[in-house]
Amino acid sequence: MSAVPQRAQRLYAVWSALPDGPLTERQLEEAILRILHRPGAQADASAYLAMLTDSRAVVATNGTFQKATEFPKVPEPAGPGTQEYDRQTALMAARQEEEFDRSAEEAFRNSPQNTARIELIALIDARIDERILELRRLADSAAIRTARQFARAEQRGENGAG
Repeated sequence: MSAVPQRAQRLYAVWSALPDGPLTERQLEEAILRILHRPGAQADASAYLAMLTDSRAVVATNGTFQKATEFPKVPEPAGPGTQEYDRQTALMAARQEEEFDRSAEEAFRNSPQNTARIELIALIDARIDERILELRRLADSAAIRTARQFARAEQRGENGAG
């Protein structure tokens, strides 16, 4: 009984005390009443009968009930406060956040503000390109060539100073 979780030990105690042979529903309920051994336990016996059959600890076939060969494994709780519930909640929150981020990004991409931003960036890039071309033309102008020749001549000492 130590392998059975605390929350299933009462059900296990009733199940382990049941007879092994096939029983009718009435015989099974009477056996549960004998196991509970207290007056006014009919409602409890009905509840135990329902729990035993729902958990497959007692199997119903052709109008008879048969005790299972072993007590079913009791699943771990998965409600609020458990690790599995917290993990699942965190996973759902992450998915919702990703979906929100995707929809927000899509909404921004299709917004008039983003269209205006893209057009402004294109305009600024075109003006920068024009200015660079203008600076390159200036660098190749006749006045710049003359100034370069003069600077080279000075470096060599050809400026006439002596």
